[in-house]
Amino acid sequence: MSVMPTTHSEPTIYSGEPHSLALLRVITQNVSWRPCLGLLDRFRRNRPASTLLEDRPLSAEEKAIAERLLRDAAPSEALAFLTQLDHARVTGRCSCGCPTVDLTVPAEFRVADPPQNRPLADATGRVDGKLVGVMLFQSGGLLSLLEVYRLEDVSDDPFGLPAVETIERMVWSDDSPKSEVK
Repeated sequence: MSVMPTTHSEPTIYSGEPHSLALLRVITQNVSWRPCLGLLDRFRRNRPASTLLEDRPLSAEEKAIAERLLRDAAPSEALAFLTQLDHARVTGRCSCGCPTVDLTVPAEFRVADPPQNRPLADATGRVDGKLVGVMLFQSGGLLSLLEVYRLEDVSDDPFGLPAVETIERMVWSDDSPKSEVK
């Protein structure tokens, strides 16, 4: 799935800011929180990713990561999404070799008044010692995407999900041009 941002402004790169954090900051400033794999693909040797259709329940590992994100890397109102994990299905996965999956949840489990204009949860984790980003998105009160992307490794090799115990909340500050990972 390649969805381009609905709004765009020129990115600002701050002196000394790591490239990966600059990229994430640019995405968060310019996307009306629908994942923008097309923007990320520009940094992957112009090899566009697409969605490969699947229909299966969340794996135990995907469910554990999503639960960790909701409990430890999201605002308190995100806890309302926990019940959706038992009903979520994977309906697609990224073709690039990353473990990103599209999620579908039946409408009867919709969360009223969900957080808007940002990912539901934002964190980092480690896969084989390498830093990855992990985000959980919702659309209209229903979980919609578990995104996992490289932050250190620039290879095109497939990679797996981060170990749950390595996941740490990503803290963004509006007061400073730099982000802080805690």
